[in-house]
Amino acid sequence: MKPKINLFRGCYCSKSIVSQVAQQQRPTFPQSQFIPRAVDRDGNCFYGALLKGMGEPEQAPDSADIQALRQGIADYVNKHQDMLGAHPSFQQASLDDLEATIRTNGRWNSDGGDLVPVLAAHMVGCELHILQNGDRAGEYVECAVLPANNLDLPRMESRDAMVTPPALYLL
Repeated sequence: MKPKINLFRGCYCSKSIVSQVAQQQRPTFPQSQFIPRAVDRDGNCFYGALLKGMGEPEQAPDSADIQALRQGIADYVNKHQDMLGAHPSFQQASLDDLEATIRTNGRWNSDGGDLVPVLAAHMVGCELHILQNGDRAGEYVECAVLPANNLDLPRMESRDAMVTPPALYLL
């Protein structure tokens, strides 16, 4: 029997990162394959889910850990503004707004904030699978897969290369 996969519920994932592929062409998964894990809906939900997924899924992450993750991603944006500004995904939002959104505890609702999952997956080396409830009862539909090693983004000097990156599922 396959082990169940943790699914972190309550994360906001913008429609802008959801695939444009027709819903009927997206992979589906039975809900019974997952263990639902609640995430506080406090404006830090994405960061909390990421930390829970990389650590102890039963424990709420410490607010200092959430803020440290936010600061690390914001520092990455600050350090790579020239390279990110040339990337098509990042032209839709100002990099200053993106950095301010990331640095501000509890803030997530902005055009810049919509790009955080793309950066976070790359930074922490964790493939993110964005799911939503399917049309049929008992199934989830995969909307997007954000790669752990995004070759379109500036190189991460501080992260070891992984043969198979871990995967994290968000709803």
